[in-house]
Amino acid sequence: MQNNKYISSDKCIDTRNNIIDSIDYILILCEELISYKGRTSGISLATTILDQYQKLNQDQKISFFVKINKKYTPDLSAISRDASIFLENNNLKNLNRLSVSIEGKRQELFRRMNMALGGSEILVSMRGDLLSFIGDYPELQELDNDLIHLFRSWFNPGFLKLRKIDWNTEASILEKFRNNEKVHSIKDLSDIKKRLQHHKEFYAYFHPAIKTEPIIFVEVAYTKGIGKSVQEIINRNTRSNILDFDSCMFYSINNCLIGLSRISLGNFLIKRVVQKIIIDKPNIKVFYTLSPLPGFTAWLLTNKGENIRTFVSKKDMKMMSFLFEGEGDYEKFDNKMKSVILRLCAIYLIEVKHNGKPINKVANFHLGNGALINDVFWNGDLSPNGIKSSFGIMVNYEYDLLRMDEYHELFFSKGKITVSKKVEKLIC
Repeated sequence: MQNNKYISSDKCIDTRNNIIDSIDYILILCEELISYKGRTSGISLATTILDQYQKLNQDQKISFFVKINKKYTPDLSAISRDASIFLENNNLKNLNRLSVSIEGKRQELFRRMNMALGGSEILVSMRGDLLSFIGDYPELQELDNDLIHLFRSWFNPGFLKLRKIDWNTEASILEKFRNNEKVHSIKDLSDIKKRLQHHKEFYAYFHPAIKTEPIIFVEVAYTKGIGKSVQEIINRNTRSNILDFDSCMFYSINNCLIGLSRISLGNFLIKRVVQKIIIDKPNIKVFYTLSPLPGFTAWLLTNKGENIRTFVSKKDMKMMSFLFEGEGDYEKFDNKMKSVILRLCAIYLIEVKHNGKPINKVANFHLGNGALINDVFWNGDLSPNGIKSSFGIMVNYEYDLLRMDEYHELFFSKGKITVSKKVEKLIC
């Protein structure tokens, strides 16, 4: 199969010198890969398939996904037949046969593609392409579900390597952190250096099959007590001793690979970092976040405050009317205005839900990890994005190491959100 010639963006010459459509050629290779022949020449076939895939343009990639989704979808008649056989004689042999029918051939195709050198990285990139097409081709969701199922095994946290990042880390990797910081933007390498000095550091997960690509990373800073402003922490440049601090703040966590979206790794990363810090820095006793509140401003202002009418008085609605007209000047908010907005912030976090869970994704993430909502801070993030998304408010989630599992269980089993007395008072 290595003798093929790629002659244009949409044509190939196969081993018999026939000019064929490049998509059809890849499909022929896929069929050979998934056949018995694929077991003996799998690496060569998988490599050729992934090489050819990377040469496709966007329309060709869409065609490729649509065709393999249809070609290798589970056979419903085979499933029905094997289910009947199992029901008649429910032994392990028949159960395995039924399982193979239910899975279909798509997952096995991707498993065999992964035999190629660099296969994991290319398949992650391939899923990134797939995600960009699903909006227009919803039938591809089933194909994506197969990849999610595989990736959850291949990128299991047990396979990942935790690495502490400092200024001595390779510049090429540091640049990837800069490109993937979505919470508090990093301008350049000097900005990264600022975040890796004065008892601030990054921790990242790497996968053995993708050694030069961070999978996900978290930015941490050591503090005395609870920090209230992310800008103050990031810009901190005073010399100090680590023993001067008693707390660890997580202030940004970011996925680096679009193709690993919906593969839950952030919760494992935070817990793994906590374990490491407890061992390396036993003086650190408190673990907390200073987290963004995306979507809060939009929720508050929707339909001129329609979402908040049941939570505030008519007098307060009138006071806030200038916000609904798009004339809000953050600098002119008085203490009364701030107190009303902070109260609405607490309500938004605790009471505004969808399917029994907070509508705010960041809140869902930390509460699902077993954190509690400890406080909300005005002027927590004074960046343009912070002011636009949440009036500059940031949320302090605390990870109580002795009660994390309890809070996690209460959140998932009963939908209970654990909050501090300070946050409770905001609502009362």
